[in-house]
Amino acid sequence: MSKRTDSKTIPPQPELDPMLGDKTHAYVEWLRDYHPEQFKTQYAGRTTHLGYVTEDGSLANQPGE
Repeated sequence: MSKRTDSKTIPPQPELDPMLGDKTHAYVEWLRDYHPEQFKTQYAGRTTHLGYVTEDGSLANQPGE
């Protein structure tokens, strides 16, 4: 699922919604796709619109399950 590419093709970080902060949907998805290690560190043990992020960085209880 990761879109790992060289740094020249990574799109700029999306702006954060003032009310959602680092849970802004576009930001969470961008981090998951382009910076998976930071995604794992930042969201481990937290819930986002994608579901609960386990300590190892995988998603559990994804919406629709």
